[in-house]
Formats: sequence, structure tokens, C-alpha cells
Amino acid sequence: MESYLADMDVSQSKIVTKMTVLYRCFCAMNQVFPDAATCDYILSHINGFYLVKDESPRKGSADSACPVLCTIYSDDSLVKAELDARQELLRRALHAQQIHFDEYRFLSSKGGMRQRHPFDQFIEKRTNVCSKITSPEASKQAQKSQEKELWQAFKRACCKTFGVAAKPILDDVQKVEWSRLKTYEQTRVNYRAKRSCQRTLHCYEIDLWVEDAQTKKVFEQSASELLRETRNLGAMVIAMKIHSGA
Repeated sequence: MESYLADMDVSQSKIVTKMTVLYRCFCAMNQVFPDAATCDYILSHINGFYLVKDESPRKGSADSACPVLCTIYSDDSLVKAELDARQELLRRALHAQQIHFDEYRFLSSKGGMRQRHPFDQFIEKRTNVCSKITSPEASKQAQKSQEKELWQAFKRACCKTFGVAAKPILDDVQKVEWSRLKTYEQTRVNYRAKRSCQRTLHCYEIDLWVEDAQTKKVFEQSASELLRETRNLGAMVIAMKIHSGA
């Protein structure tokens, strides 16, 4: 790779290096967010991914090496919070992709930065490839993966809503089923790059079977808040039904 870059002029070398870093970041994100729909949602709200040396004055030895900062810009505060919460997992995944740095910075996108979507090209290619997969086994595996990601998001929403009481409430759940209610085709247009990227959003309903009548009442009373928190975590769950027994 180094000899290949050496034969290019400076502008070409920078483009190839930039695309290589973005692709490696794309691969790392897929390790941290294994569900394709969730990963695509996260990546679609990242407007910039930069690795730069921090040359600002610091305490200590004057000849100490400048730390390398990994700076990620996002136009969605929830995506930024999600990346911050999983920063150690992301760090290990990036290191596995040969992307090394010393510190993170998660910043909010402003102005024209919001129009940048550097990962759309990778999302679009994956969408095109996945659309050609018709294997029933592949579809079944994808559905299981999606339902697992939805359940994880729902449990996290329960923790945010109920706090320490979430564990006994979730322990009372005997059975969970998911139903796909709606599908939306969303098109994002990047006017500066003169291209668009289309992605599919699926909306789900969750059916819960619980043993205790009090648990059923708690879920019913908190349904709106739970659904809102689940969607805030990137899982498009728009309806919930609670049943007694399994």
C-alpha cells in the first residue's frame, strides 16, 4: 500500500488514504453495531471522521509527542450519546482496523457540516448487495439479528425508564414476539455531492407476555415512555401489547 501511494501525486494519495480510513471506520462500526439497519442509522448521522494531531500547548515536557485525536461529528445528539457510551468498544474495533489514536472528541455538527455524509457511499453499496440476497436462510438470520437488536434497545429503554426496578420487571417477561407494521423508503439527498442515498426503515410492534398482573400494569402505564425511549435508541418500535401468561 505504501509503495502504491508513493507512486501517486499528493492529491491522489490523500483521496485514497481518506477513503481507506473511512472504509476501515465503516468496518469497525459494523463490529460495534452488528445489526445493519442500526449501523446504517448511526453512520448516516455521522458528518465527519477525522484523525489529527493535537498540537495545542499542554503541561509537561515540551518535546513530548502530540496526542492523536479521533474527532467524530454528528448531527444527532442521540447518535453522539450512543457513540460516547460505546467508545471503548469502538476504540478496540478501530484499533483492529489499524486506526490508532489517543483520545476521542464527539462534537455536534453545525452549519454546512450537517450536509456531509461520508459513509453514504458504503451504506448504498451494502443496500444494493443485500437487496440481491433472496436466500430464505439469510432472511431468517437477518430477522433474528434484527429482533435481538430490538430487544436489546427495549431493555435499555426499560433501564432508563424504571432504573434499578428494571431487572425484576424484565425477569417477569415470559415471551416476546415482534411484528413488522410499516416500511418506509427514506431518501437522503446530498446536494453538494449531487447524489442521493436511499434506505429502508422498518417499524415494529412488540408483544410481551408477563406472569405477574402488577408487571402488566406497570408496562401498560409506561408504554408511551418506553416506546419513546426505545426509538431514541434507534429502534423503530411504535406499538406495544401486553398479555397475561405465556
